[in-house]
Amino acid sequence: MLKWIVGVPEFELKASRALEPGHVPLTAGWQSSGLELRPLRVRFGVLQSDFRDGLAKFFNKNPLDVIDMLRSPDMVPSLLAVMKQPDSYAIRERIARDIDQTIKLNLLKIAENEERGLLGVRLVWILSKFNPGFLCQPQHSDILQNLRGKWVKLGDYSIDNCLEGPQDWKKKLYRKLLKCLLTYCRNEKSDKQVLFDLLKGFSYQPLIDLSPLLKFTTEEVPRTFPIKKQIEIMETTLRKLEQSRGSYEQRYAMFEFAFMPLALMCVESQEKFDQLFSEQMIELFLNTFFVNQHWQTLQQNLENSSQVWYERFHIEIVKALCIILARIEGPRFSPFIKHKQIYTSSFLQ
Repeated sequence: MLKWIVGVPEFELKASRALEPGHVPLTAGWQSSGLELRPLRVRFGVLQSDFRDGLAKFFNKNPLDVIDMLRSPDMVPSLLAVMKQPDSYAIRERIARDIDQTIKLNLLKIAENEERGLLGVRLVWILSKFNPGFLCQPQHSDILQNLRGKWVKLGDYSIDNCLEGPQDWKKKLYRKLLKCLLTYCRNEKSDKQVLFDLLKGFSYQPLIDLSPLLKFTTEEVPRTFPIKKQIEIMETTLRKLEQSRGSYEQRYAMFEFAFMPLALMCVESQEKFDQLFSEQMIELFLNTFFVNQHWQTLQQNLENSSQVWYERFHIEIVKALCIILARIEGPRFSPFIKHKQIYTSSFLQ
């Protein structure tokens, strides 16, 4: 009967019977389907896609059942695999419509139940993958704040205190969090502060690979973001160097991976320089590092850092200053004239 309903090939039904000899009722009170499905304890990729397609068709016709499936640990892997099917829009819509029970409840359980908390993040990722504006919707702002709070805790880890073994589930958690927040940041309606939250998680730790984050900040932001948002990112970076409550390593990461990639785009383009470096931007840069002598504060705190080579920080400042001096012209040179003695002595130091 199940074969006829969902179109599952005969050989795959035989495989499922061999893998799972006993039927497992999903819940005691299901009325919508009246079926007892047998969860497979194998990855869906092992079987042919016809199997996934058949289940997707079935659950799209019976989306009410998926809420109860989330309560069954045995069925969760199967449901997540089906949700990833492009045609499973009815299932994803059902999950999103009952978000208090499907996502928010699981996100709140992450401290007491690792798997349930991770499930909440996985559901957010699947919904964001097929609807990139999901986290930008006002009704989901509390979910976004929850993810941001979890991600920033990555900054607490370093090479010295990064645990393996029982903590392995955290790798899965932070990988999914990174995917969710990067998808959010790509949306034109996103809050730029989330990008800086991502960089706060940059703690030079071996827990997860942060190359997707670095690729995003060094390639996507300079090439695809609107000019207005790029300017906001540069201004915010300079202000956070003095005002942020993050560690000095995190502030350095903000400068190197948020400000510098945009500044380096100006090396080959006068037009780009004119767009990004207004007189106000140049003065803010010079005041941050020279008039306020903030570079000395950063240097003193980075000299003893086991994570950052503080001389690299000097190099990045000089790079930015050379770009400005090479491209600057006209009235935008006035910030240099205003405090030329301070700039000259600081630069020589």
